[in-house]
Amino acid sequence: MVTFKDYLNKDIANTFFNSNEFAEKVVIEGIEMTVLFEEEQSKRTRKKSTYDYGYSNNSEATKIVSLKESDYALLGSPGREERLLIGSISYEIVETEEDDGVINLKVKVYR
Repeated sequence: MVTFKDYLNKDIANTFFNSNEFAEKVVIEGIEMTVLFEEEQSKRTRKKSTYDYGYSNNSEATKIVSLKESDYALLGSPGREERLLIGSISYEIVETEEDDGVINLKVKVYR
């Protein structure tokens, strides 16, 4: 008997992780994968001063990178504070979350 979860997994693979639809192909740690990128809102970081009233224009942009659980396993299932090379940019993992066979990695550019 086919379950709703079976339909969901098929739909995720055929629609969301389809490079002709929402996803894009990238090279992560030397392995080509199809992932979803979502820009997270930039956060303004507050600059501390002697009087603690100034603000800086520094911002920390983060992204959500969603990939299939099977692809995540190919990467060795990296966790928080580990680095990933996506294309030519090095990212640090801020947070990981699993959601029905999809791994969502919140990442920021590693400097």
